Amino acid sequence: MKNLIGKKWLELSETEKAELLKNPSAINGETGNRCEEGDCIVDLTENMSVFGKVVDGEIVINDEAIIYNPEA
Repeated sequence: MKNLIGKKWLELSETEKAELLKNPSAINGETGNRCEEGDCIVDLTENMSVFGKVVDGEIVINDEAIIYNPEA
Protein backbone atom coordinates (compact mmCIF):
# COMPACT_ATOMS: atom_id res chain seq x y z
CA MET A 1 0.00 0.00 0.00
CA LYS A 2 1.28 3.45 -0.84
CA ASN A 3 2.35 5.88 1.86
CA LEU A 4 -0.78 7.37 3.41
CA ILE A 5 0.89 9.07 6.39
CA GLY A 6 -0.43 12.62 6.75
CA LYS A 7 -3.58 11.98 4.69
CA LYS A 8 -7.03 12.74 6.06
CA TRP A 9 -9.41 9.79 6.20
CA LEU A 10 -11.74 11.53 3.71
CA GLU A 11 -8.91 11.71 1.15
CA LEU A 12 -8.74 7.92 0.90
CA SER A 13 -10.67 5.95 -1.68
CA GLU A 14 -13.27 3.46 -0.51
CA THR A 15 -10.92 0.68 -1.64
CA GLU A 16 -8.07 2.05 0.49
CA LYS A 17 -10.37 2.39 3.51
CA ALA A 18 -11.64 -1.17 3.09
CA GLU A 19 -8.06 -2.49 2.81
CA LEU A 20 -6.96 -0.64 5.95
CA LEU A 21 -9.98 -1.82 7.92
CA LYS A 22 -9.47 -5.51 7.15
CA ASN A 23 -7.76 -6.18 10.48
CA PRO A 24 -7.77 -3.04 12.66
CA SER A 25 -7.05 -2.91 16.38
CA ALA A 26 -8.91 -0.40 18.54
CA ILE A 27 -6.63 0.56 21.43
CA ASN A 28 -7.36 2.65 24.52
CA GLY A 29 -4.71 5.38 24.35
CA GLU A 30 -4.48 5.69 28.14
CA THR A 31 -4.20 2.04 29.12
CA GLY A 32 -2.93 0.37 25.95
CA ASN A 33 -5.70 -2.21 26.28
CA ARG A 34 -8.23 -3.15 23.65
CA CYS A 35 -11.03 -0.58 23.43
CA GLU A 36 -14.57 -1.93 23.59
CA GLU A 37 -16.39 1.44 23.48
CA GLY A 38 -15.50 5.13 23.13
CA ASP A 39 -12.50 7.10 21.88
CA CYS A 40 -9.50 5.08 20.77
CA ILE A 41 -6.45 4.79 18.57
CA VAL A 42 -7.10 2.59 15.57
CA ASP A 43 -4.00 0.67 14.54
CA LEU A 44 -4.56 0.07 10.82
CA THR A 45 -1.17 -1.53 10.12
CA GLU A 46 2.14 -1.78 11.97
CA ASN A 47 3.08 1.73 10.86
CA MET A 48 -0.27 3.47 10.32
CA SER A 49 -2.72 4.60 12.99
CA VAL A 50 -5.58 7.06 13.21
CA PHE A 51 -7.76 8.41 16.01
CA GLY A 52 -11.29 7.03 16.05
CA LYS A 53 -13.92 5.57 18.33
CA VAL A 54 -15.80 2.37 18.90
CA VAL A 55 -19.58 2.75 18.78
CA ASP A 56 -21.79 -0.29 19.36
CA GLY A 57 -18.84 -2.56 18.58
CA GLU A 58 -17.95 -0.84 15.29
CA ILE A 59 -14.93 1.33 14.55
CA VAL A 60 -15.85 4.84 13.40
CA ILE A 61 -13.24 7.20 11.94
CA ASN A 62 -13.97 10.89 11.47
CA ASP A 63 -13.37 12.18 7.93
CA GLU A 64 -10.92 14.79 9.30
CA ALA A 65 -8.80 12.25 11.21
CA ILE A 66 -5.20 12.17 9.97
CA ILE A 67 -3.27 8.94 9.47
CA TYR A 68 0.05 8.92 11.32
CA ASN A 69 2.99 6.66 12.08
CA PRO A 70 2.76 5.71 15.77
CA GLU A 71 6.49 4.98 15.91
CA ALA A 72 7.61 8.33 14.53
